[in-house]
Amino acid sequence: MNFEPAIQIAAERIGADYLFVITGGTAHIGASATACLRDGEWIVQTAAVPGHREQDIIGPLALYAARTLQRTCTIVMGVHFDGVTKTEIERIVALIRSKTAAKIDGLLR
Repeated sequence: MNFEPAIQIAAERIGADYLFVITGGTAHIGASATACLRDGEWIVQTAAVPGHREQDIIGPLALYAARTLQRTCTIVMGVHFDGVTKTEIERIVALIRSKTAAKIDGLLR
């Protein structure tokens, strides 16, 4: 299955900061991650709906976004596809990472 068209990444400027929303398949809110500068160090905090694991993916992405864009960034993600294999999950995660990095890098232009 080609998951690429189903994975959507939206970015919205909120004042000086950014909010990213990642959805795919059955969209929902599974987790959020916020990265910001605190006492000269970039930190990230995550929260997840019980039973969801999206925070493992978006924590590092939020940190990448904040460091790259030099501002506070929050990512909210909910991606669900029924009946996917472990290999397909790995492909979906790689796709989410690459599409999100491309969206972040595109904001620098």
